[in-house]
Amino acid sequence: MKKWAVAVLVFLCSCSSFIKDEHIAGLKGYESARYVMKQNAGREDAPLRKGEVVSLIVMTGGDFIKVYAYPVAVDFLKAERVLILFLFDEDFKDKAFDKQYFEERLFQLVDVRRQ
Repeated sequence: MKKWAVAVLVFLCSCSSFIKDEHIAGLKGYESARYVMKQNAGREDAPLRKGEVVSLIVMTGGDFIKVYAYPVAVDFLKAERVLILFLFDEDFKDKAFDKQYFEERLFQLVDVRRQ
């Protein structure tokens, strides 16, 4: 029984997320701003166009970050969200989250809207 408990403990410790808790709040902060698309994105039937003002949704998992965009002109619950950025832990140096690299990739796609 003890060997089994030790094996479970080792397994749980090895499954840590590459995004630490202190980064998650910062990532959610991107959702409060408005952005302007720098290029077209999405499918033909639900596109986001260059110059369109959008909001973002940032989702994280154990080894990924997804950023979705949707038009601000459409109600959040009715908007079709378009995946504009999908990064895995392997995309980051040493599989460790790097805010600067994340922003470099994000700001290739959108600009912060100036009021």
